[in-house]
Amino acid sequence: MSRIFTEGLSHKDTEARSVAQREFRRPLALEAGAGTGKTAILTARLVAWCVGPGWQKAGGVSGDGREVGKGAGEDRTAARVLSKVVAITFTEAAASEMEARVAQALSELEKGKLPMGMDPQALPADQEGCRQKAAALLASMDHLLVQTIHAFCLRLLNRFPLEARVHPQLMVDPDGMLVEEMARDMVESVLASPQDSKEGSLLLELLQEGVGPQELLESLVELAQEAVPLEALEELPFSGQRISLMKEEFRDCLERFLNAGGSALKGLQNPSSIAGSVLKALEKTWDILDGLQPGTPLDLERACSAIERLWKKEFLARLLKWARGEFNKTEQKSLARSPKLPVQEAREVHAWITHFCKMRPVLLNKAAEVVAPLLGQLYGEMRSRGILSFGGILRTARDLLASNPQVLHQVRSSMDQLLVDEFQDTDSLQCEIIRMIALEGPLEERPGLFIVGDPKQSIYGWRNADLAAYDAFLEALEKKGGSKLLLSVNFRSAPPILEEVEKAIGPIMEKVEGLQPQFQPLLPCQKRQKDEGFSWGPWSPVEYWLCRKADSGTNPVESPTSKGEATELEAKALAWDILRLHREKGVKWSDVGILLRSTGDLDVYLGALREAGVPYWVSSDKSYFRRREVLEATALVRTVLDPTDQVALVAYLRSCSVGVPDAAWIPLWAKGFPGLMAGLGSPDPLRLQVIKGVVLEVAHALDSSVPGMERIRGWETNLLAAVECIARLRQSFQEEPQDHFVRHMANCTLFEVTEAARYLGSYRLANLERFFDSLFHALEKASGNVHSVLRALRSSVSRQREAEEGVFQTAVEDAVRVMTVHKAKGLDFSHVYLVQAHKAVRKDLGSGTCAKLWGKQWELSLFGWPSPGYRKIERRAQEVSWAETIRTLYVAMTRAKDRLVITGDLNGKDHDLQDTYARLLRKREGGIPDLQQLLNKCSWESPLHGLCEVGGVLWKVLISEQSPKEDHFLKSSPASSFSLEQVAQEAARLKALKAEALGRMDRPWQEAMSRKAHLALEHDPALGRDTGAKDEDGLRRTLAMELGKIVHGALERVAWGGDFQEEMAGLERWCREQVLRALSGEEASQALKRLEAIWGGLRGGHILRRLEQIGPHVVARELPVLLAPFGDQEGPVGVFAGFMDLLYRDPKDGKWVVADYKTDRVGSRQEMLELCKVYSGQGELYVRALQEMMKLDEPPRFELWFLSADEIREVAVQFAQNPEGKE
Repeated sequence: MSRIFTEGLSHKDTEARSVAQREFRRPLALEAGAGTGKTAILTARLVAWCVGPGWQKAGGVSGDGREVGKGAGEDRTAARVLSKVVAITFTEAAASEMEARVAQALSELEKGKLPMGMDPQALPADQEGCRQKAAALLASMDHLLVQTIHAFCLRLLNRFPLEARVHPQLMVDPDGMLVEEMARDMVESVLASPQDSKEGSLLLELLQEGVGPQELLESLVELAQEAVPLEALEELPFSGQRISLMKEEFRDCLERFLNAGGSALKGLQNPSSIAGSVLKALEKTWDILDGLQPGTPLDLERACSAIERLWKKEFLARLLKWARGEFNKTEQKSLARSPKLPVQEAREVHAWITHFCKMRPVLLNKAAEVVAPLLGQLYGEMRSRGILSFGGILRTARDLLASNPQVLHQVRSSMDQLLVDEFQDTDSLQCEIIRMIALEGPLEERPGLFIVGDPKQSIYGWRNADLAAYDAFLEALEKKGGSKLLLSVNFRSAPPILEEVEKAIGPIMEKVEGLQPQFQPLLPCQKRQKDEGFSWGPWSPVEYWLCRKADSGTNPVESPTSKGEATELEAKALAWDILRLHREKGVKWSDVGILLRSTGDLDVYLGALREAGVPYWVSSDKSYFRRREVLEATALVRTVLDPTDQVALVAYLRSCSVGVPDAAWIPLWAKGFPGLMAGLGSPDPLRLQVIKGVVLEVAHALDSSVPGMERIRGWETNLLAAVECIARLRQSFQEEPQDHFVRHMANCTLFEVTEAARYLGSYRLANLERFFDSLFHALEKASGNVHSVLRALRSSVSRQREAEEGVFQTAVEDAVRVMTVHKAKGLDFSHVYLVQAHKAVRKDLGSGTCAKLWGKQWELSLFGWPSPGYRKIERRAQEVSWAETIRTLYVAMTRAKDRLVITGDLNGKDHDLQDTYARLLRKREGGIPDLQQLLNKCSWESPLHGLCEVGGVLWKVLISEQSPKEDHFLKSSPASSFSLEQVAQEAARLKALKAEALGRMDRPWQEAMSRKAHLALEHDPALGRDTGAKDEDGLRRTLAMELGKIVHGALERVAWGGDFQEEMAGLERWCREQVLRALSGEEASQALKRLEAIWGGLRGGHILRRLEQIGPHVVARELPVLLAPFGDQEGPVGVFAGFMDLLYRDPKDGKWVVADYKTDRVGSRQEMLELCKVYSGQGELYVRALQEMMKLDEPPRFELWFLSADEIREVAVQFAQNPEGKE
């Protein structure tokens, strides 16, 4: 990269960051390369707008141009500013992150600091005024709308249900469970149709072709999820015009193949030449199509059947080889005069022939006749129940805006600024919605538009992300006077990694309109310009590992290496390399990320990590429902909810938490055990006694010599306990609320105990916690419909639905992250291992049902039978998939901060590396070094040392016979060899750790912030509180606490409206009413006496005057707060929890103040000082929680408001040493 080019990119980057924070009228599109800080720019723009032009527009200036002063008006202005800003993100997690970033930026601005990425010139010159605005905006953050595009559209439909013609209380079906349930009922209904009816005869014909109820159900759900309109199924796909167009397109494709060199293969036409037979088959295919006259679907079906019979398997196989660039020597000789091999042209011809062989026009018509009315019924049922799929939300919102100008006007008027993140992942519908809002209509109505995206990171084509729509939108934006900005300065990666990204991606990412953007280099930020990355000993900032198998006495260059062998080799190598990093350089586990193209070989990598003792956490994948703990929990649920499910019964009772041996099942079945369990609906003593007799009889009769029986001695006791547990759970399900039932299910089994004792127990426990939480929501959604819950569970297990694994946060913080490249987007790691470079991603064929709009016509495929033009959809999907392979490689490489390792068999044959990173990396600048040269230069005394290339790239060759062994790494680690003295010291250390762990287990998970203070008051003789169950007035302590809650509730109801004294008198009456409602007799008299003492101190006194003064500055009342424990010696293990009675900003200096109401009777000044000491610990927790939550430089003040004494005390809480403080 030349210096001039670098300076040009740097200048554009600087200009883009400035314009993004200053220009709010013209629409702007910011293309932000990986790691360039796009979120910081989004945040900075939002903040700059809110404290600058947005504040003025919202009415933050008076009639004479002066800004409104501090107070309630300022808070209202802040709320108006934020309520007219709409930010759209790609995920809910990204929305939460943006909200947090904006709050952090405002907090820093309030303190007089410059937020990260903020241009100081974009802020108002009045620094004090800017701080006041930031404070007001921070207090009004709940008015800021940051959400996903689906949430935005759902909000829009709920706002205009009549205009959109939708249910007034819409809900989303994110996982398709509700839609599947409704579709299943409809399929079951139509299956009951008489065979002699039209529906019955059509279903019978489909069934004869292998289309059963399950396939019909899946197709309905697929179409409904994408909200495919009925017109897509009702259009005639076999019109004469469409068939003529198909013939013309195939003829052009065939001519391109022949002109590109295919005609040279005609010389091979002899009886023994398969190539010649392929050419003849192509000629006959054209003859069949050329003779086809546009007519009925039956004529086209006959033609397609003839083509299918014509193409034998060996013909198609040879054509496929040509499409992959595999030509034998004879074929290469015939093609020697051609400028290039006709690979791409052969690929297109192969796609056409495959398409003809799949076409069944008559069956497609009949399938549409069956599916269309069912889909119409399904849409009707969804509308009546107010259910929308994600696709339906977008399509309905688009139609609403397109058909109702008044609604569109109101939507535009409701926002001043519209920000859209990750715009490269939008589809055509989403682009259309944003375009109508921000690029159309009167100029004065349109909100300011700011979109951020990076087409180089568009990797969600399988979710309908469309770069063609993205390019078209940017073109429209520029036509409307907008500008495209570019960010190139990277704050994440070390320069050697950025250089390698340019070498690897630059040659392969070339501009293709609507499909692929032009590569743009990334520049290191000033802070990292001289950073060499992670370069220590055998490690380099950029490494390539070449995996080869070598049998004894063979040359690795000549030895074929299967993809499975390469995977096993690289898995073991990376596991031990990570272990060395951790042991020798202290690299945290969480600083390491392992990125995979797919999860097909996930268990191989996890097995290697387990063997090396490396803790890991796996992001979401389809293996969640393959986890043993999840399968066994699912079996338990099915056993409880469906007493007749014998498969689930066996699965649960064979689990490790029960442990019934296989040898016992036949005897148990012979004794009628399944029937006894099916009839067990509650813990009936008589039925349980019968089952006990059967179990004990089988246990006594079982041969003890059966292998393994000695290891599970006493299994019958476990079984009887499990039987009783099942009976109690069945009764609980019938009689108790759903949350109680789920809690009982989690608590009464041994799942958590047994799973916690296994390897990676914390992850297994988290999976169970997530499972039971999902079960509760499923039961709640099903409204008591057990069958729908059972079907959902069976479906999830059988289809292995994708789900995120449960995980404890502490486990994530201390574990290697394992995930797909798609899941890694938005993340970064110090060390990135990109594995499976030699592996292609297997295409998910789905149900064979799909419908897409191509131009103005719908093309579809039902049950794998395509319409004539559907090949265009498939071809486009293939093009997008290959373009995204390049982009996922870019995304994966740019996740690395300090070290990037790419592993795999990069030296395999070309035809074995189709659609792989290895194929792409061969085109990197400098290429892949010759394997034989690397082998000659590698030092095998140290297996992981290789040839170092200029630029810090290290090439390593991993040979199976010389791959890392456990003993090699253990010997290389100084911590792996111990003396007897060290062993004794280690034993003592473990003993101390055990004692510490036992102490930790005795501590509670959660503790109230006020607990220590309450305990101190109960047992402190100095305060005269050691009076057992009654307080100093003889009032039962529990009633005294209830009285305190009543007074707190009254103060929480203060509205600061009208006459304040009158309002207080009303609240005093309310307190009396609550006491008389709850108590009677002597207890009521005592409580009223205490209440009179409290309000007697308050009436017209200091506290009420203070409360009236701070009214406009109150931020929250009864604010729930959580605080992580500090230190590890006492207190809770998990969290401190509490409620702040009052949080406000001091009107004098704007400082944060936490106030806590106290209803204690105070007899003397000394007693008040002692109470301040007692409560200072509680105050310290409140102060720390608020300071951490708000990221305050200084701790807030803590005040105790003694209501009976009408006195306010500020308490110093840092060390609980100075309770007197100021009033």
